[in-house]
Amino acid sequence: MKKILIVCTILITANRSYFMKIVLKSCSLLFCSLLAMSVHAQEIKNKTKEIGLFVELGMDNSAASNGLYGVQFKKETKPNKSIRLQLMYQQKSFRSEPYEYSFVKDTMKTTQTTQKSNGFYGGFGIEQQRQFYKRVFLYASIDARLGYSKSVFYKTIKSSSVDTLNGVYSTNPYSSYSIPEKLSDWKASRYSFDILPSIGSKLIFQKLTLGVETGLNISNSYLSQSGSMLKKYSIYDLNISYMQFRAYINYRFQ
Repeated sequence: MKKILIVCTILITANRSYFMKIVLKSCSLLFCSLLAMSVHAQEIKNKTKEIGLFVELGMDNSAASNGLYGVQFKKETKPNKSIRLQLMYQQKSFRSEPYEYSFVKDTMKTTQTTQKSNGFYGGFGIEQQRQFYKRVFLYASIDARLGYSKSVFYKTIKSSSVDTLNGVYSTNPYSSYSIPEKLSDWKASRYSFDILPSIGSKLIFQKLTLGVETGLNISNSYLSQSGSMLKKYSIYDLNISYMQFRAYINYRFQ
């Protein structure tokens, strides 16, 4: 037994430097790993600014196609609380009911008007978020938006063959459309102030944020319209039935 202890003591003494190297190397690797993880977490935490692109779709009770595109900037002012700025461009298209019919032999001509508008908007908002699971965050926000849009009108004539024998006046495959003609003396404009409370969810990565949100658009607007043979008006309109949906991607930086 004493011989075994003596042998072990000799072996440990002889390889002390080897064991020390292993211990020091393991401790160094562990320290570097912890340091890298700490720096990585600190980098993610310290990225308090974002800039990105978004697309927004709106749905209301009108027959309008509504698409809005923009850029946004976001800055964290307090933990889990941010302010955001937005610049947007919007296109809308309205098609009115046919306002004129005419018949030439077996051809029915229908005249329709289309209103196309282009608008520019600026918005400011605040956002409060809470971590839901790992990189998934839920948030609530509210934005205020100012905007102006201007509209032009186009006239289109649709020609359809009529089955005079059977008295059928419905549209059939034998229809043709004229080239849209701009009505230069028809004009419309819109000034708006909107409030948008929303809720959303997002994925936060080290350099990117991906998110979606939806909410109500409380729209206050002043509308005016004028033109020959066109109903003229200037009215204030309050619309609280307008829902908006947004998807975005932001780049995170300090």
